[in-house]
Amino acid sequence: MQLKPAPFNSVMVLLSLICCLGVNADSLSGDRFTSQSHMIVSGKNETGSDRYQLFFEMGHPVQGNQMRGARYLAQVGLPLLENEAEPVSEPLASVDMDLSTIDYDSSGVSDRDIEADIAAKPGNIVLVAVVARNVSNLDTYQVEVHFDPESLMFTAGFEDNLQKGLKGYLKQNGGISLWMPATKVAPGVVNLSNALVGNNIALAPDGTGILGLMHFKVLQQSENNRISLHHARFIDSYGNCRQVETVSGGSLTGSDVIPGDLDGNGIITLADVVISLKVISGKINSRVELGADINNDLKIGIKEALFDMNMRAPSRQ
Repeated sequence: MQLKPAPFNSVMVLLSLICCLGVNADSLSGDRFTSQSHMIVSGKNETGSDRYQLFFEMGHPVQGNQMRGARYLAQVGLPLLENEAEPVSEPLASVDMDLSTIDYDSSGVSDRDIEADIAAKPGNIVLVAVVARNVSNLDTYQVEVHFDPESLMFTAGFEDNLQKGLKGYLKQNGGISLWMPATKVAPGVVNLSNALVGNNIALAPDGTGILGLMHFKVLQQSENNRISLHHARFIDSYGNCRQVETVSGGSLTGSDVIPGDLDGNGIITLADVVISLKVISGKINSRVELGADINNDLKIGIKEALFDMNMRAPSRQ
Protein backbone atom coordinates (compact mmCIF):
# COMPACT_ATOMS: atom_id res chain seq x y z
CA MET A 1 0.00 0.00 0.00
CA GLN A 2 1.17 3.53 -0.66
CA LEU A 3 1.83 5.71 2.36
CA LYS A 4 1.13 9.42 2.07
CA PRO A 5 2.30 12.23 4.36
CA ALA A 6 -0.31 14.26 6.16
CA PRO A 7 -1.15 17.77 4.93
CA PHE A 8 0.66 20.85 6.22
CA ASN A 9 -1.78 21.62 9.03
CA SER A 10 -1.05 18.25 10.66
CA VAL A 11 2.65 18.94 10.44
CA MET A 12 2.17 22.20 12.32
CA VAL A 13 0.17 20.38 14.99
CA LEU A 14 2.99 17.86 15.33
CA LEU A 15 5.55 20.58 15.99
CA SER A 16 3.65 21.84 19.01
CA LEU A 17 2.35 18.49 20.24
CA ILE A 18 5.65 16.67 20.36
CA CYS A 19 7.20 19.30 22.64
CA CYS A 20 4.27 20.07 24.89
CA LEU A 21 1.77 17.21 25.21
CA GLY A 22 1.44 13.65 26.44
CA VAL A 23 -1.30 11.04 26.47
CA ASN A 24 -3.07 9.05 29.13
CA ALA A 25 -2.65 5.57 27.68
CA ASP A 26 -5.11 4.08 30.22
CA SER A 27 -8.02 5.85 28.53
CA LEU A 28 -7.30 4.58 25.01
CA SER A 29 -10.50 3.19 23.51
CA GLY A 30 -8.96 1.34 20.57
CA ASP A 31 -11.18 3.10 18.03
CA ARG A 32 -9.80 3.41 14.49
CA PHE A 33 -9.90 6.38 12.19
CA THR A 34 -8.66 6.68 8.64
CA SER A 35 -8.82 10.36 7.74
CA GLN A 36 -5.47 11.65 6.44
CA SER A 37 -6.22 14.98 8.10
CA HIS A 38 -5.46 13.38 11.44
CA MET A 39 -2.16 12.45 12.99
CA ILE A 40 -1.06 9.56 15.16
CA VAL A 41 0.50 9.46 18.60
CA SER A 42 2.22 6.19 19.48
CA GLY A 43 2.77 4.71 22.93
CA LYS A 44 1.51 1.91 25.18
CA ASN A 45 -2.09 0.67 25.07
CA GLU A 46 -4.14 -0.84 27.86
CA THR A 47 -2.77 -4.34 27.14
CA GLY A 48 0.79 -3.17 27.75
CA SER A 49 1.78 -3.34 24.10
CA ASP A 50 4.41 -0.90 22.90
CA ARG A 51 2.20 0.12 19.99
CA TYR A 52 -1.09 1.93 19.74
CA GLN A 53 -2.43 4.57 17.42
CA LEU A 54 -4.43 7.53 18.59
CA PHE A 55 -5.64 10.26 16.28
CA PHE A 56 -5.80 13.99 16.79
CA GLU A 57 -7.28 16.58 14.50
CA MET A 58 -5.98 20.17 14.55
CA GLY A 59 -4.55 19.63 18.03
CA HIS A 60 -7.78 18.46 19.72
CA PRO A 61 -7.79 15.00 21.34
CA VAL A 62 -10.40 12.44 20.37
CA GLN A 63 -13.22 12.53 22.91
CA GLY A 64 -12.55 10.27 25.85
CA ASN A 65 -8.78 10.54 25.69
CA GLN A 66 -7.05 12.87 28.13
CA MET A 67 -3.78 14.71 27.71
CA ARG A 68 -1.28 14.41 30.53
CA GLY A 69 1.85 12.65 31.76
CA ALA A 70 4.89 11.48 29.86
CA ARG A 71 5.70 12.74 26.39
CA TYR A 72 5.34 10.31 23.54
CA LEU A 73 6.48 10.24 19.97
CA ALA A 74 4.24 11.42 17.16
CA GLN A 75 4.28 10.72 13.46
CA VAL A 76 2.46 12.37 10.60
CA GLY A 77 0.25 10.58 8.09
CA LEU A 78 1.04 7.00 9.17
CA PRO A 79 -1.91 4.68 8.36
CA LEU A 80 -2.93 1.74 10.50
CA LEU A 81 -0.73 -1.26 9.75
CA GLU A 82 -0.81 -4.71 11.29
CA ASN A 83 2.60 -6.23 12.08
CA GLU A 84 4.13 -5.69 8.66
CA ALA A 85 7.62 -5.61 10.16
CA GLU A 86 9.38 -6.80 13.28
CA PRO A 87 10.07 -4.15 15.95
CA VAL A 88 13.53 -2.68 16.25
CA SER A 89 15.82 -5.30 17.85
CA GLU A 90 17.87 -4.37 20.92
CA PRO A 91 18.50 -0.70 20.09
CA LEU A 92 20.94 1.32 22.16
CA ALA A 93 21.22 5.02 22.95
CA SER A 94 24.38 6.63 24.30
CA VAL A 95 25.93 9.97 25.13
CA ASP A 96 29.31 10.48 23.48
CA MET A 97 31.35 13.10 25.32
CA ASP A 98 34.19 13.24 22.75
CA LEU A 99 33.32 13.59 19.06
CA SER A 100 36.90 13.51 17.80
CA THR A 101 37.33 9.74 17.82
CA ILE A 102 34.49 8.20 15.81
CA ASP A 103 32.97 7.92 12.35
CA TYR A 104 29.23 7.73 12.99
CA ASP A 105 28.53 6.48 9.46
CA SER A 106 29.95 3.12 10.52
CA SER A 107 27.60 0.41 11.77
CA GLY A 108 30.36 -1.25 13.78
CA VAL A 109 30.43 1.20 16.68
CA SER A 110 31.25 -0.39 20.03
CA ASP A 111 31.36 0.78 23.64
CA ARG A 112 35.05 1.54 23.16
CA ASP A 113 34.14 4.16 20.54
CA ILE A 114 31.70 5.99 22.82
CA GLU A 115 33.62 8.23 25.23
CA ALA A 116 31.72 8.27 28.52
CA ASP A 117 33.64 11.10 30.16
CA ILE A 118 35.59 14.23 29.40
CA ALA A 119 37.69 16.61 31.47
CA ALA A 120 36.28 20.13 31.63
CA LYS A 121 36.63 23.26 33.71
CA PRO A 122 34.03 25.85 34.79
CA GLY A 123 33.43 28.14 31.85
CA ASN A 124 34.13 25.47 29.23
CA ILE A 125 31.56 24.90 26.47
CA VAL A 126 31.23 21.16 25.84
CA LEU A 127 29.79 19.62 22.66
CA VAL A 128 28.26 16.16 23.17
CA ALA A 129 26.31 13.82 20.91
CA VAL A 130 23.31 11.60 21.59
CA VAL A 131 23.94 8.50 19.50
CA ALA A 132 21.62 5.68 18.37
CA ARG A 133 23.21 2.29 17.86
CA ASN A 134 22.01 -1.05 16.50
CA VAL A 135 18.76 0.31 15.08
CA SER A 136 16.81 -0.81 12.04
CA ASN A 137 14.48 1.18 9.80
CA LEU A 138 14.38 4.20 12.11
CA ASP A 139 11.65 6.70 11.18
CA THR A 140 10.97 8.69 14.36
CA TYR A 141 12.61 9.09 17.73
CA GLN A 142 12.35 10.89 21.04
CA VAL A 143 14.74 11.00 23.99
CA GLU A 144 15.03 13.12 27.12
CA VAL A 145 18.47 14.34 28.20
CA HIS A 146 18.84 14.93 31.94
CA PHE A 147 21.56 16.92 33.73
CA ASP A 148 22.18 18.91 36.92
CA PRO A 149 21.12 22.51 36.12
CA GLU A 150 23.32 23.84 38.93
CA SER A 151 26.42 22.29 37.38
CA LEU A 152 25.64 22.49 33.65
CA MET A 153 23.74 24.96 31.49
CA PHE A 154 22.20 23.81 28.21
CA THR A 155 22.98 26.47 25.61
CA ALA A 156 22.03 24.99 22.22
CA GLY A 157 20.90 21.85 20.43
CA PHE A 158 21.30 20.84 16.79
CA GLU A 159 20.35 17.97 14.52
CA ASP A 160 23.78 17.97 12.88
CA ASN A 161 26.90 19.99 12.15
CA LEU A 162 27.88 19.59 8.52
CA GLN A 163 30.97 21.76 8.95
CA LYS A 164 32.34 19.14 11.31
CA GLY A 165 31.10 16.30 9.10
CA LEU A 166 28.44 15.31 11.64
CA LYS A 167 25.24 14.51 9.75
CA GLY A 168 21.84 13.95 11.37
CA TYR A 169 20.91 10.28 11.42
CA LEU A 170 17.53 10.56 9.69
CA LYS A 171 19.19 12.36 6.75
CA GLN A 172 21.69 9.56 6.27
CA ASN A 173 19.87 8.00 3.29
CA GLY A 174 18.78 11.27 1.70
CA GLY A 175 15.54 11.75 3.61
CA ILE A 176 14.08 15.04 4.85
CA SER A 177 13.51 15.31 8.59
CA LEU A 178 11.13 17.26 10.81
CA TRP A 179 13.73 18.25 13.41
CA MET A 180 12.07 19.72 16.48
CA PRO A 181 14.27 22.35 18.13
CA ALA A 182 15.81 20.87 21.27
CA THR A 183 13.49 22.08 24.01
CA LYS A 184 14.09 22.52 27.74
CA VAL A 185 10.93 21.02 29.21
CA ALA A 186 11.96 21.30 32.87
CA PRO A 187 15.02 22.38 34.85
CA GLY A 188 17.74 19.94 33.84
CA VAL A 189 15.64 18.20 31.16
CA VAL A 190 15.91 18.72 27.39
CA ASN A 191 13.72 16.89 24.87
CA LEU A 192 15.06 15.74 21.48
CA SER A 193 12.49 14.69 18.85
CA ASN A 194 12.70 14.09 15.13
CA ALA A 195 10.81 12.30 12.33
CA LEU A 196 11.19 11.59 8.64
CA VAL A 197 8.83 13.41 6.29
CA GLY A 198 6.53 10.92 4.58
CA ASN A 199 6.97 7.18 4.97
CA ASN A 200 9.62 5.86 2.60
CA ILE A 201 11.19 2.72 4.03
CA ALA A 202 14.21 3.09 1.76
CA LEU A 203 15.09 6.38 3.48
CA ALA A 204 14.87 5.04 7.05
CA PRO A 205 18.43 4.42 8.30
CA ASP A 206 19.95 1.36 9.95
CA GLY A 207 22.96 0.95 12.18
CA THR A 208 24.46 3.89 14.07
CA GLY A 209 24.03 7.64 13.88
CA ILE A 210 23.67 10.97 15.66
CA LEU A 211 20.25 11.78 17.12
CA GLY A 212 21.27 15.23 18.29
CA LEU A 213 24.19 17.48 19.21
CA MET A 214 24.11 19.56 22.37
CA HIS A 215 26.21 22.39 23.80
CA PHE A 216 26.57 22.64 27.57
CA LYS A 217 28.40 25.28 29.58
CA VAL A 218 30.16 23.99 32.69
CA LEU A 219 29.04 26.10 35.65
CA GLN A 220 30.91 24.29 38.40
CA GLN A 221 32.80 21.09 39.10
CA SER A 222 30.53 18.67 40.89
CA GLU A 223 29.91 14.98 41.47
CA ASN A 224 26.57 15.58 39.74
CA ASN A 225 28.17 16.63 36.46
CA ARG A 226 26.52 13.80 34.57
CA ILE A 227 24.41 13.69 31.43
CA SER A 228 21.91 10.82 31.26
CA LEU A 229 19.22 9.62 28.84
CA HIS A 230 15.62 8.78 29.73
CA HIS A 231 12.36 7.85 27.97
CA ALA A 232 14.13 7.00 24.71
CA ARG A 233 11.69 5.66 22.10
CA PHE A 234 12.27 4.64 18.49
CA ILE A 235 9.54 4.09 15.87
CA ASP A 236 10.12 2.32 12.57
CA SER A 237 8.39 2.94 9.23
CA TYR A 238 5.66 0.43 10.07
CA GLY A 239 4.62 2.19 13.27
CA ASN A 240 6.28 -0.24 15.67
CA CYS A 241 7.30 1.71 18.78
CA ARG A 242 10.18 0.42 20.87
CA GLN A 243 11.26 1.79 24.23
CA VAL A 244 15.05 1.76 24.38
CA GLU A 245 15.98 -0.19 27.48
CA THR A 246 19.77 0.08 27.15
CA VAL A 247 21.02 3.63 27.52
CA SER A 248 24.33 5.04 28.69
CA GLY A 249 25.23 8.54 29.79
CA GLY A 250 28.38 10.55 30.26
CA SER A 251 30.15 12.62 32.89
CA LEU A 252 32.34 15.70 33.10
CA THR A 253 35.29 15.27 35.40
CA GLY A 254 37.40 17.96 37.00
CA SER A 255 40.17 19.09 34.69
CA ASP A 256 43.58 18.08 36.03
CA VAL A 257 45.01 18.08 32.52
CA ILE A 258 48.14 20.13 31.92
CA PRO A 259 47.52 22.85 29.32
CA GLY A 260 48.98 21.60 26.04
CA ASP A 261 49.13 17.94 27.16
CA LEU A 262 46.87 16.71 24.38
CA ASP A 263 47.45 12.99 24.91
CA GLY A 264 46.94 13.27 28.68
CA ASN A 265 50.13 11.47 29.70
CA GLY A 266 51.16 14.16 32.16
CA ILE A 267 53.96 15.74 30.14
CA ILE A 268 54.20 17.82 26.99
CA THR A 269 56.14 15.98 24.30
CA LEU A 270 56.60 16.00 20.55
CA ALA A 271 53.57 13.70 20.38
CA ASP A 272 51.39 16.57 21.57
CA VAL A 273 52.70 18.79 18.78
CA VAL A 274 51.89 16.05 16.25
CA ILE A 275 48.38 15.65 17.68
CA SER A 276 47.65 19.36 17.41
CA LEU A 277 48.79 19.38 13.77
CA LYS A 278 46.64 16.33 13.00
CA VAL A 279 43.61 18.00 14.55
CA ILE A 280 44.20 21.10 12.42
CA SER A 281 44.48 18.96 9.27
CA GLY A 282 41.42 16.87 10.17
CA LYS A 283 43.39 13.61 10.21
CA ILE A 284 43.22 12.82 13.90
CA ASN A 285 42.31 9.21 14.77
CA SER A 286 43.12 9.08 18.47
CA ARG A 287 41.58 10.56 21.58
CA VAL A 288 42.43 14.17 22.37
CA GLU A 289 42.20 15.76 25.81
CA LEU A 290 40.14 18.77 24.81
CA GLY A 291 40.48 20.14 28.34
CA ALA A 292 44.19 20.67 27.57
CA ASP A 293 43.45 23.59 25.27
CA ILE A 294 45.11 26.82 26.37
CA ASN A 295 42.19 29.25 26.09
CA ASN A 296 39.27 27.27 27.57
CA ASP A 297 37.31 26.91 24.31
CA LEU A 298 37.74 23.10 24.11
CA LYS A 299 39.16 23.49 20.59
CA ILE A 300 42.59 22.42 19.44
CA GLY A 301 44.26 24.63 16.83
CA ILE A 302 47.24 26.75 15.89
CA LYS A 303 47.53 28.30 19.37
CA GLU A 304 47.92 24.88 20.97
CA ALA A 305 50.47 23.78 18.34
CA LEU A 306 52.61 26.87 18.90
CA PHE A 307 52.26 26.55 22.67
CA ASP A 308 53.47 22.94 22.61
CA MET A 309 56.36 23.80 20.29
CA ASN A 310 57.50 26.50 22.71
CA MET A 311 57.17 24.11 25.64
CA ARG A 312 59.48 21.71 23.82
CA ALA A 313 62.34 24.19 24.12
CA PRO A 314 65.38 22.55 25.84
CA SER A 315 64.98 24.62 29.00
CA ARG A 316 61.48 23.20 29.52
CA GLN A 317 62.30 19.52 28.98
